[in-house]
Amino acid sequence: MLLTDKTHRVKKVVFQLATSSFNAARKVEEEATRLCSEELERILEEVLDTYDREDRVIRIESIELELGRLSTHGFREELRDALYKGLKEFFEENLIGELSGYSEDYPPTHSLPAEMDENIRLNSTALHLVEQLEEFLFTGTLPWNADERVFRDMDTLITGLMEEHPEGLERLIKRALSEEYALKRLVFNLKEESLKKILSLCSGISAHELEELIDAVDRVYETLKKHGLGEERESFIYTALLKKTALYRRQDREGLLIPWLEDSLKERLKGFTREELAEFTREYRALTTGKPENRACKYIEEYIENVKKQMTEGETSLDRVHGIPFTAEKLDGKEAHPVSPDREYPADEEVSLEEASLSEYMDAEKEQWFVSNSGLVLLWPYLERYFERLGLVEDKRFRSEECRVQAVAELEYLVRGDSDYMEYHLVLCKVLCGMKLTTPVEPGYRREPRDSKEADSLLRHAIENWKKIGKTSVDGFRRAFLVREGKLTRAGAGWNLLVERKAYDVLLDYLPYPLGVVKLPWMKEALYTEW
Repeated sequence: MLLTDKTHRVKKVVFQLATSSFNAARKVEEEATRLCSEELERILEEVLDTYDREDRVIRIESIELELGRLSTHGFREELRDALYKGLKEFFEENLIGELSGYSEDYPPTHSLPAEMDENIRLNSTALHLVEQLEEFLFTGTLPWNADERVFRDMDTLITGLMEEHPEGLERLIKRALSEEYALKRLVFNLKEESLKKILSLCSGISAHELEELIDAVDRVYETLKKHGLGEERESFIYTALLKKTALYRRQDREGLLIPWLEDSLKERLKGFTREELAEFTREYRALTTGKPENRACKYIEEYIENVKKQMTEGETSLDRVHGIPFTAEKLDGKEAHPVSPDREYPADEEVSLEEASLSEYMDAEKEQWFVSNSGLVLLWPYLERYFERLGLVEDKRFRSEECRVQAVAELEYLVRGDSDYMEYHLVLCKVLCGMKLTTPVEPGYRREPRDSKEADSLLRHAIENWKKIGKTSVDGFRRAFLVREGKLTRAGAGWNLLVERKAYDVLLDYLPYPLGVVKLPWMKEALYTEW
């Protein structure tokens, strides 16, 4: 199963209590706080376990309970009993007999009576995970109720969804392939075998033809590497091929190969002379020596030969050679040109596709994220100099967008001491680097040993400047302050960060700089911190 154990998640608990005196109010507040920290989780689990089933997920927007009048004597016990009774009554009235089925549709449909739809929704576990995967692919973040353990291994998640809800997964993937950021996240987070499964799922190409196609494109990649191509292999092969499955109806090997040749290969061969193309062809053919016959490789060779033939003495650059389609004869009678696009959005609106896809995630209620690295704000005075030493910042701005991406990864390393992160951990890091939250960042950034030394040096310097924390070690500093739960919220033209407090946070009074407002030179919006 995709989920191996029961999980109940509660976003917020609010008590509204009225008392007759200030002294009684203090006592009631203290007792309610203790109950929340010591007993509420057990009460909720005991009630919710009664209605939980492994194959379904119940989503309840809110539960409002009227607990009645309680005595200040024995208040905690009476509150506990009233909560237990109220929760039982709510579930018995709203769930028993009503939730016999659940929705398998993606996008989801409700199986509940109309008057309950807005507050209670029932899905299969698989559909619930498809919805959460959708949010990750389109935004790079996880919803607050997601189980991170499931998303840590994206390959296992995809394999499980292919078995348990292939229709919903296919619809999500095909939608994601039309959006640049979502497509990048698929390629960034999945191993090659999973990418092959997705390509097969969305294209319908037979396993044999798919292997030939990937092998042929792989040989192009190996040949281009000799000519200075710096792109990662998985990105070069799968980003382009997956994108073609979303753009074209033609679902066979040639239906993907032809537009790939016309777009991806021709783009990378721009500037090659006829002689360089001849050398490229020789190198490409050399990779086929001793290997089984591959028709896709032959198509690629013929494509390059056609390009060379059309290069006249006055037109020696591929920049001036337009589309070279195969003849119908060469494609066994199949139409050579890709057919009309089958897209959810018109081709001339592709520029605005990102906004159309993301708008549903960005309403005011959803624009809050729970983060576990909120202590990072303690380091803000040192970050500009740190990034300068790493060669990422010059004249108070990032030298390139690639440098900004590296800076995001470096911030997470400062907190964790390793690069074992997922993109959904990086929300606060992106804010501090002035990056859009939706911008994809590849997990597991490969760092240079020198970078780790710079990070440790920064942390030791921060500890030395904060004299009240004494001789705390770098790892101790990380555990005590940097790895800290918090809630990040969009607030008008800025951000609010609410940090979880601990008893020893009284030491923050001796911090040699303020934390209230953080605005680094490259940040367009300020971060307001409450700690």
